[in-house]
Amino acid sequence: MKKSYIILLLCAAFMQADAQWSHNTSVNTSVANANASDIQTANTNDGRTWIAFYSARGSNYDMRAQLLDVNGNRLLGDSGLLVSNIKSGSATFVFNVCVDQGNNLVIAFQVAKASAYECVMQKVSPAGQLLWGSGVDLGPGLSPYPATLTTNEIAVAWNSNNGKINYQKITASGGSAWTPYKVFGGNSTHTVSRAQILAGTNGKFNMVYQDQFSFPFYTNLYEQRFDLSGNALWASATKITTLTTVSYRYYDVHIENDTTYVGYYGNPSGSNRFDAYIQKISEDGSLLFGTDGIAFSDYSGINDPNEQTIYIAKEKGGNDVWAVCTVTNPSQTTSTVYAQKINAITGARYLGNNAKKLYNLSTKLVSLAFSQLSLCGDEPIFIVTDTDNKLAAVKLNNAGDLAWTKYIRPVGSSANIKFRYGFTDVYKGQAVAVWQEDKGSGDMPYAQNIHCNGNTGFAAPGLIADNVQPTERTLSIKTVYPNPAKDFITANIVSGINTSVHVYITDISGNTMKQFQQTVYKGNNLIQLNISDIKAGSYFIKLGNENGNVSALINKQ
Repeated sequence: MKKSYIILLLCAAFMQADAQWSHNTSVNTSVANANASDIQTANTNDGRTWIAFYSARGSNYDMRAQLLDVNGNRLLGDSGLLVSNIKSGSATFVFNVCVDQGNNLVIAFQVAKASAYECVMQKVSPAGQLLWGSGVDLGPGLSPYPATLTTNEIAVAWNSNNGKINYQKITASGGSAWTPYKVFGGNSTHTVSRAQILAGTNGKFNMVYQDQFSFPFYTNLYEQRFDLSGNALWASATKITTLTTVSYRYYDVHIENDTTYVGYYGNPSGSNRFDAYIQKISEDGSLLFGTDGIAFSDYSGINDPNEQTIYIAKEKGGNDVWAVCTVTNPSQTTSTVYAQKINAITGARYLGNNAKKLYNLSTKLVSLAFSQLSLCGDEPIFIVTDTDNKLAAVKLNNAGDLAWTKYIRPVGSSANIKFRYGFTDVYKGQAVAVWQEDKGSGDMPYAQNIHCNGNTGFAAPGLIADNVQPTERTLSIKTVYPNPAKDFITANIVSGINTSVHVYITDISGNTMKQFQQTVYKGNNLIQLNISDIKAGSYFIKLGNENGNVSALINKQ
């Protein structure tokens, strides 16, 4: 018996040594024992996490890469892999990454050559091989942005030195498709910049970019579509918005099949404020959500809250687009986060005309970390910061309510200043946050996992097999029928235990129309609700108890 017990202890110790994710969110997982500046991250299709980062070396910045497995183990050495030590200058520049179909990391960055900066790309294998030798020279310019096409080629665009956008397609083996690279000037003689490449179907790709109508910063967002040979498919690029945007930043862009979704904010003409929108562009360049898109909220007055950084996400094949946005007071001295959910077909807003303020996030200054919005199934999860420099994860349920009983789950809980955030897509119930922080040894890269149930740290594989954890799904709404309904609906509620739940019917703004308490038993429970006295429209049925809350959308005829 004693011998067996020792063996079990040794097995447990081995598992803990192998698992690098930390439950201590003030310690976190070290990405590399190397200093870090700008950071980019992306995950593979099997749950590993790529991190690329600039690392200072004297007056130069090297490019390095690290790969973490699903348990947080560093796969490319304690200091990461040296990708390039070619001189890049005394400051870092904008760079971007993507992952190809073989889970190789593609890094597009710039180096100093002669008297100019030149964009280059390198492909790194999960085994740490530099697959493109010393890299692929793209041409002079800055801010390269790559995307993996359906052909497994890489399309990349970058700012030229003469106010145009250069673009190229690189084969899987590192060859250039076009000699020389192609040049895009937009619809006018304006300067164009900050192109973002989106991979469509059959090797086609789209380009969302900034058109500078007034020097030095004032721009409008546009989009153009290209065929396999790099030829523009639309007679003229589509103007995504009439709002004034800014030339030095990227916005949140996504593509599903050949339909583009853009989350952006800008300054409406003649106003002294910022507004956020979600735009949808069809395969032929039509604006499916109108001239500017669907407004995140209807705030528009000089004394109304301002909407700024916005991130969007859509479940593949799903009917809804989620959005979260940093919203400030008119003087932009305090902020918090609001949420919105729209129907991807009609543009209807589910969470009210002024979006939903997430009141319980913090009483301090709170804003979105510059990363992305991810999804646990169709439930959003994202990263926020506060005035104590802490980094936390927040998850919403399908109705836009805070999903965890403890609203914020710490991810980086030290009080040290943090920068350069990244956040991956969810894989089997786990996303990974990456950032730069000085814990006493200079700025270094750190990472922390967060499960869809709010847990951090290592978990046995069987506990993260689904997007949402079994402990959160002790209560669920299996079906609601008929839907739409006129007088009565029946909800099939599945519970993992015998318990009491609060049942609510709310409108899309969160106002409670009906509420009562109901005992449910382990297994299936059929509950009938009378909705005859509620006017026609869309509502949520919500259930809640100490284990969390769930909801489903219903429609009253």
